[in-house]
Amino acid sequence: MSQKLLLIIMTASLYLAVSELSTSVVLAQNNTQPSKPGSSPEIIEQQLPELVGQWSIKDFSPFNVSVVFTPEKKLYVLPLFSPWFGGTFGGSFDKPSAYEIPYKINSSTKPMQIDLIFGSEAENIKTIFETTPEGKIRLELIGLRPGEPRPTEFTTGSILIEKVSNLTKLPRNTQVINVVQERKKSAQSEGKTYLGSMLRGQQAYFLENDKFSSNLNDLQLGIKSETESYSFRVIPQGNQKQQVMMTVTAKKPELNSYTGVVYVVKNKQELLTMTAICETEKPSMNAPAKPKIPNKLSGKVQCPAGSRSS
Repeated sequence: MSQKLLLIIMTASLYLAVSELSTSVVLAQNNTQPSKPGSSPEIIEQQLPELVGQWSIKDFSPFNVSVVFTPEKKLYVLPLFSPWFGGTFGGSFDKPSAYEIPYKINSSTKPMQIDLIFGSEAENIKTIFETTPEGKIRLELIGLRPGEPRPTEFTTGSILIEKVSNLTKLPRNTQVINVVQERKKSAQSEGKTYLGSMLRGQQAYFLENDKFSSNLNDLQLGIKSETESYSFRVIPQGNQKQQVMMTVTAKKPELNSYTGVVYVVKNKQELLTMTAICETEKPSMNAPAKPKIPNKLSGKVQCPAGSRSS
């Protein structure tokens, strides 16, 4: 996992219970009665003007963090200067960073509800908040995990955030990091990286056995048949002496899928193993079909329609 992604996950985890998307702030139709656990009141688009603005999180030391709720229904986390780290956490004074998270709210319940949108329903953080008589916001935070049921009451895991400004425009030269897109990039990188390891594993296996393996375990890569984002499969081809196909199929609709091939070509008196990867042009939960494999060293693998060489 990249250092940038670790920074994103740690920052959002500390302050907003973060563990690839809706950008609409939505409120339920007028209903002053608290919603029953598990109920889903009808939703309409509205605004909550008092929520819009810049808020300060002061419960966690040594960090000084601001959050901004914008009229465009996005939440920005802005880590600021921290002397404990000898500078800034997640940026610099001349180029600060802001982590963008879509959210939606339901103000008709008591307490009110807020969802932080990170992808599918299983990836979103669902929690509760309320305004205090002093104008602060109490947010249930610590101990929450993606996909878990929404809490119904506040605990000592809640924090208070204090409004410091009605301004919503980010600082000059801010580098906006879209958390949803970063998660998607990380997941897709995982899939392609694993497939690359599988292809190299097949090449090594062929050198020792004069054929390709029909299962992942033979490759001794320590790769399981599936992760949270992808499932991995070896698809034998004939007697496994000329080629083998492997698929990396997305388990989430926002991710691309991959098909990889290892094939044998003859170069004079030597047999060489070559590899190629085809990636779906758009997010898909179906891996590309088998590509067309050349019979000459100079030839190129042709990916099927709807996919591209990767």
